[in-house]
Amino acid sequence: LYLIVVLRTLTSLAFATFVPVMLTRRGLSVGQAGVAVAVYLFGTGLGGFMGGPAADRFGPRRVIALSLVVACPFLVVAPLLTGWLFVVVLAIGGLFLQSTLPVNVTFGQALAPVSAATVSSLMMGFGWGTGGLSVPLVGFIADRVGIEPTLIGLSFVPLVAAACATRLPDEPRHLPAVEPAVVR
Repeated sequence: LYLIVVLRTLTSLAFATFVPVMLTRRGLSVGQAGVAVAVYLFGTGLGGFMGGPAADRFGPRRVIALSLVVACPFLVVAPLLTGWLFVVVLAIGGLFLQSTLPVNVTFGQALAPVSAATVSSLMMGFGWGTGGLSVPLVGFIADRVGIEPTLIGLSFVPLVAAACATRLPDEPRHLPAVEPAVVR
């Protein structure tokens, strides 16, 4: 589950970081590139709202795996497009990519209900931090092969995360609750 969070975060942050660079190199103004990234980030935010209800209906493992797989073609195609079509396709890819965010956190908490706070910090803090620290590696690759090919290659990383999701249980098994110690 942790690896899924890291891979998803790496992909999401790398797109948010390098899309403005790609767009300004294509001749767009910084403001236009900012609008494109804002629409992408808005799509990722909407994805977070959609993932939770979908997981309640279809199961968390299924939603995690399927949304990561569905995000892939949108993210692959986006760097090949221009204009508003680019922005819309990128935002849809971000929506599916980030729809796993609340599902990962609640799934982790359900797996370890006694340590829910620790699991949350691992999923949200340490996982996002590790994914974010990996973004400079993407920049190093982009400097060598170009931004578009790097983003296209990075678009396949969610498939690796989806493969990891297939190893998760269908539903987290709740361990027997441990009664907190009461000091009197």
